[in-house]
Amino acid sequence: MPLHDIQLSPQLLTDLFKTLLVVPEPVNSPSINDPILKKNKSLGENKKHITILVNYSDFAFLPDEQLGFLTNMLGACKLNLGDVAILNCNNATELNYSDIISEFKSKTILLFDVSPSVLQLPILFPHFQIQKHKETAYLFSPSLQELQSDKLLKMNLWSCLKIIFNI
Repeated sequence: MPLHDIQLSPQLLTDLFKTLLVVPEPVNSPSINDPILKKNKSLGENKKHITILVNYSDFAFLPDEQLGFLTNMLGACKLNLGDVAILNCNNATELNYSDIISEFKSKTILLFDVSPSVLQLPILFPHFQIQKHKETAYLFSPSLQELQSDKLLKMNLWSCLKIIFNI
């Protein structure tokens, strides 16, 4: 009789193999911070759940000059790139405010040259008006490039940032 025709009962199998023949590796379920679960690429570690949305068509995130300006601005607020997530709307897959809040756990969203309507927010508000909606603070502002070259715009932004970050 050939070996492949031998039939073993379940009871006989359990008697023969009392221990595992193969030890399975533990299966780790992915956490929400795993990059494979992220829908949008962002720059920064998002430690303080501050999402910064920018609008640059030719860059992965933003030009070096504007990144330097943003880094200085964050430094003035006692923050750094590790505290925020920078998302370029031109490269984003999900631009609904609720998806962004869900993905980045955003407590504050700064919109630089990104209209609230782009996020499908149910409210519209002008530049430099801090707006709360569902426990998230929003600030709509002109582009970083415009801010960089206009002292009055910078002063307006700084006034708002002092309120948002309790400076």
